[in-house]
Amino acid sequence: MNTKEYLMQIRRIDLSIRQKIKEYELRRESRVLVSGIDYDRDRVQTSPSNVGFTRESEILADMDADIRKSILDLMDRKDKIIGQIQQIGRAEYADVLFKRYVEYKNMDKIATEMGYSYHWTCHIHGEALKEFEKCNHCI
Repeated sequence: MNTKEYLMQIRRIDLSIRQKIKEYELRRESRVLVSGIDYDRDRVQTSPSNVGFTRESEILADMDADIRKSILDLMDRKDKIIGQIQQIGRAEYADVLFKRYVEYKNMDKIATEMGYSYHWTCHIHGEALKEFEKCNHCI
C-alpha cells in the first residue's frame, strides 16, 4: 500500500459505512412489508407467518452491530492517521494532508483556502506525501 492509499483508507471506510447505513435504512423501511400474523385466515401450526418479520429483525440487529463496529474502527483509524499527519514538521504539509485526506477536500478548494495556486498546492501535496512517508516508516 502506498502513502496515498494508506491515507485514503479513511474515506473508503467512511463511504462503506454510509453505504451500510443506507442499506440498513432501506431494509428497516421495507420490514413493514414483511407479513405478520394474519388473523383473518385459518391458523396453520406448521408454518408460522411471522417468521419473515422475526428473521428480518435479526438481520437488522446484525447490520446495526456491524455499522457500530465499523464506526468505532473508523474513529480509531482516523485518530491514528491524524496523529501521524501531525508528526510532520512543516505545518503547511500537515495542513494540506489533513484537508485532503481527513476533510476530503479537492485540491482546488485547498488551494483557495490556503491562498496558493492550484499548481503550488499540488507541489506541496507531493512534498507532504514524501515527508509523511519519511515520518511513518511503517507504511
